[in-house]
Amino acid sequence: AFQQKCFDEFNRLKAAGKTIVFVTHDMGAVQRFCDRAMLLERGRLVDIGDPGLIARRYNELNFRRVREEAQLEGGPDTLRRTPVAELLNAWFVSADGTTQVNAEQGEECCVRMDVRFHTDVQDPLFAIALRDEQGRVAFAANNYMRGGPAGAFRAGDHVLVSVKFDNWLSPGRYRLTASISPRGEAAEAYDLREDISSVLVWASMSGGGAADLPHRFEIERA
Repeated sequence: AFQQKCFDEFNRLKAAGKTIVFVTHDMGAVQRFCDRAMLLERGRLVDIGDPGLIARRYNELNFRRVREEAQLEGGPDTLRRTPVAELLNAWFVSADGTTQVNAEQGEECCVRMDVRFHTDVQDPLFAIALRDEQGRVAFAANNYMRGGPAGAFRAGDHVLVSVKFDNWLSPGRYRLTASISPRGEAAEAYDLREDISSVLVWASMSGGGAADLPHRFEIERA
């Protein structure tokens, strides 16, 4: 509720024509609130422009560094390998297609993954997981659970993967982990991004459990 009050004040200032400098690592919030975005790396200007493009550059820059550091640990031969598939971005999307940073309980929720393939791949596993504020997995899904094999992809293919689900999670913040893996080898992901985005779930009333599942009471007098 407090965060929503902050968002409301942010929008009020924006509607009044005020200039706001918003500093954050939350790319979902950047895409939702900003008209322009600037990416800095160690005090150096990397790029400035459309928030969606800057969010993608941010993820590419940060997660490329993580991969390169991991590859360096495996030796110079590992560093020269071309990635099989790359997860460019993953975020929550509202019904009108805009980036979503908070979601009302009971409404449909959508996660979108932006993926580029660098080599030919057959039937990759697209997966997501949502972790609550205590780090527990509250929801996880992959394409084999619903819909089966994804099919064949060629080097250079660029695809958007959407995962839609009814949101009955209890109120709180949930962080998104997204991954692309070979079929049956989820532990050896082509690309995996932990905490790449987050969403704040809110509700007018909550039962206090891990999820507020749809239910009804029936009372009969004996």
